[in-house]
Amino acid sequence: MIIESAFYKLPDYFLTKETPELDYESQLVTYFVLSIFLELQNRGINTPYLNIQLEKKYPKKNYRADIFVKIPWLKYKESLRKKIIAAGYYQIFEKNWIEVKFFGAKERTKSSSQKTMNVWTILNDLLRLKSYIASNEGKYLLIGFNRSPKEYLAFQTKKKKERKYLSQLFQAGEKKIKIDVSQEGKTLGSFEELTRHPSFTLNILTLTIEPKGAYCLPDRPCFWLYLIKILPNLKS
Repeated sequence: MIIESAFYKLPDYFLTKETPELDYESQLVTYFVLSIFLELQNRGINTPYLNIQLEKKYPKKNYRADIFVKIPWLKYKESLRKKIIAAGYYQIFEKNWIEVKFFGAKERTKSSSQKTMNVWTILNDLLRLKSYIASNEGKYLLIGFNRSPKEYLAFQTKKKKERKYLSQLFQAGEKKIKIDVSQEGKTLGSFEELTRHPSFTLNILTLTIEPKGAYCLPDRPCFWLYLIKILPNLKS
């Protein structure tokens, strides 16, 4: 599980940064690419960079995924049986698409409307992965925060109704979640995917890295990381 293993390397990069605050999403992309590179290299791949691509265009759509990764030992014809077993039993795929989001400017996320917009950004990425990528390919959303997610995301609507799906999204483990924003359509704005699919269901696996009892200081690294993997639809 290259992608999942790379995820757990991320704290090492955060903790070695002289300035704890991570200001740009591109920095998180860089960290994750380096982690994936090392995972491939540790498995004996001589040229890991040939299996990692940035800003790869989605099939048949004019959007680009932040990171695209190929698992080399699953791409050959003679590996067909291995590929079937890996995908069917362990949800490991040859082709993997990764979107990345980072939230690190609390001073610009004070209003409830901005926090709601951040939620739509996350859901929009999940919908792109769900809609545009084949079911036999890996779909991941990596999300990072330099404070608690509650500082950046609206876990309640303006009417104080809880967005249960949002809490579920960030809970560790495998689950099936129902997302319905059809009653909030006026706030969807330019989020094309959400406008077209305001109600949808996801089977996901969430991995989490969270500080325990932490509070942020200028000299103290502080980060929350989540890797959300969209799983194929399972028979109920």
